[in-house]
Amino acid sequence: MPIKILSNDMASKIAAGEVVERPSSVVKELVENSIDAGASIISIEIWDGGLRYIRVTDDGTGIPTDEIAIAFQRFATSKISVQTDLENIKSLGFRGEALPSIAVVSEVDLTTRDVDSISGSFVRMDGSTIVDSGPKSSPIGTSITVENIFSKVPARLKFLKTPAVEANRIQVVVRQMAMAFPGIKFTLDIEGKKNFATAGIGDLRGVCSDVYGHNVATSLIEITEEDSRDGEHKGILITGLIGPPEISRSNRSYINLIVNGRIVQSRSLSFAVEQAYHGFMKEKRHPLAIINIDVPLNELDVNVHPAKSEVRFVRESEVFSTLQKSVRNSLLKFSPLPNIHPDSMNENYSTWSGLLTRQGHSSSRRPMPIFQSQPTELFRYTPREAAASMYVIGQSQKLYIVADGPEGLFLVDQHAAHERVLYEDVN
Repeated sequence: MPIKILSNDMASKIAAGEVVERPSSVVKELVENSIDAGASIISIEIWDGGLRYIRVTDDGTGIPTDEIAIAFQRFATSKISVQTDLENIKSLGFRGEALPSIAVVSEVDLTTRDVDSISGSFVRMDGSTIVDSGPKSSPIGTSITVENIFSKVPARLKFLKTPAVEANRIQVVVRQMAMAFPGIKFTLDIEGKKNFATAGIGDLRGVCSDVYGHNVATSLIEITEEDSRDGEHKGILITGLIGPPEISRSNRSYINLIVNGRIVQSRSLSFAVEQAYHGFMKEKRHPLAIINIDVPLNELDVNVHPAKSEVRFVRESEVFSTLQKSVRNSLLKFSPLPNIHPDSMNENYSTWSGLLTRQGHSSSRRPMPIFQSQPTELFRYTPREAAASMYVIGQSQKLYIVADGPEGLFLVDQHAAHERVLYEDVN
């Protein structure tokens, strides 16, 4: 075949396929546009898993009537204008912007009113072409309806799952966005019924209660860590909530990573979180976490993935170590070493010793000792202080170091201790 230039329509459909993979991609892109528009309330409605119908409505700044047509052209954006803007992206765009890609593969209606207009405007799009338009009553903000996704590219439909599976993926996206922006009120309706809603009052733990339930939310541990050396802040800030070790999951999809407001996927950062839990959690179990990572804008590349789901850090190793340190330190503070009362142990030992003396080892009556359980209290030493005063007296099952320490006997997980030594050397 001879080399030739593709038509604009074909090129647009190929580009759209990189951005719009499934209905959840549409929801993510539209919600991000709503957030960039300064919305405080975002409502999402879907039918048939988003395959038939998606509507995203917000109370943001809206789009001026004379800019609506431009918004559906490829590479149109209000978020960047010069090359230096690409190095300091503050919004949740940009990678070509999504409206043109969505319009190429589906049927799109848009109703909007900007803050300077007394009435709203309506358009119906066929790709980048307006097929119907006119004035329409509307509050300030934007409402976009996407119907019959991939109706113009039917080959893509065979890669989609059932409506139930696609609806679940949309739920995941909306809930992650709600945790990333607890100050925004989100609602999600599925098949005309309320599925999910947040208060939008800026309370991350409250949003986690809406997502994971009250019991899980109240048990979450706060984390915070700044990358600073010699008293100087290096610009990396870690905040969020992590689950205690007893709350674990069978896969790592519950590790929610948010970088400068973006929901991202990162194997290395997920690994950093899981390594921090080493010694606290059983093998093949994974933690629950909602972690915000803030870095200087000029140290982050957000344009490495068409769907903006991956980012690249200038100082990835420092982000990794700061994240791991934050999670590990919070777990150590949450799980101090237990203290068993020495007096109660001596008393029980004396009782058992007396029984042995009176009955003898050859007696047919070997009464078993009854140890009364005693309440425990939090150990008053930090792990570092306790380790400094320990005296090793043996090993158990080649797994645990047995050591005598302040106020009692200690069992130390050898593998976890080794990991801690390596961690301390790095940091």
